[in-house]
Amino acid sequence: MVKVKVEVEVSRQSIADCLCAGFEGGIGYWAKIVSYVTPPAGSDLHVGLYDDHEVYPYYHYPMCEAGGGVVLGDAELDGDPFALTVQNAGADCTGLVTLDYASVLRGLALLAEEQPRHFTALTSGDSDAETGDVLIQLAVFGHVVFG
Repeated sequence: MVKVKVEVEVSRQSIADCLCAGFEGGIGYWAKIVSYVTPPAGSDLHVGLYDDHEVYPYYHYPMCEAGGGVVLGDAELDGDPFALTVQNAGADCTGLVTLDYASVLRGLALLAEEQPRHFTALTSGDSDAETGDVLIQLAVFGHVVFG
């Protein structure tokens, strides 16, 4: 068997679409959006826009811009801090977690490496709520914790 590493370009719109599916139908059983981190002035906030009108309600997908993010809380506690502790790259993650640009990039790398079916769905424009859920979990926790 031969192992080959390949570099793949993924559009930010494809990422935003996948995250949208995750927010709207994937993560609702474990998390909810509790706040946003606005990207710095001058950021390219075109993701999620169509003809200068916002298509998605998630503040132009700030997690797709350096410096922006979405803060997630435990859905069962109505957005309060997470009741459980999960391991994230060797450190405990309790409370609220932030999905930001850096974590989305890490999540994409993990998705490609550990969940090739979902990565293929994302890159082919066929991502769904499950793929979005998996991407978000990989991004904020480093592995799939729920579901």
